[in-house]
Amino acid sequence: MKWFSLKEFYYSLYAKKHNIDNIPPKEIIPNIEEFILNILDPLRDAWTLFCEHNKLGHPSIIINSAYRCKELNKKVGGSDTSVHQLGYAADIVPANGNMKRFQDFVTIFLKSKYFDQLIYEKPVNGIASWLHIGYKNNKGEQRREIKTIK
Repeated sequence: MKWFSLKEFYYSLYAKKHNIDNIPPKEIIPNIEEFILNILDPLRDAWTLFCEHNKLGHPSIIINSAYRCKELNKKVGGSDTSVHQLGYAADIVPANGNMKRFQDFVTIFLKSKYFDQLIYEKPVNGIASWLHIGYKNNKGEQRREIKTIK
């Protein structure tokens, strides 16, 4: 894992506030590593080059929410079938604040990748508040779905 740590993937202020143990069980760790290796690290590599070329500032990607244990997922109103619970999803934003460019970039970037869902979450004037990227380990099951959830 080049750009993201395991702790960054499961850390949650919300879980901490509500005294929820959100440390993933050992069988979930390979899922998280697979998701980072196949989606998040390549995304960060490409975003870094794009930011440098276009002088957009720091290319870090902030994970707002990724792995969620069942208790945390329920507390935040997540779907019972959410892949966050399997370590196969992350809600992300760019550290440089350029959400419109990031949203457009991620959309184009994922078109050549195996992914399950890209969701523009809670958009304001067409710009997502954050992006949800979901993944499944069986490439044949990837829906490659792009949608907006208000």
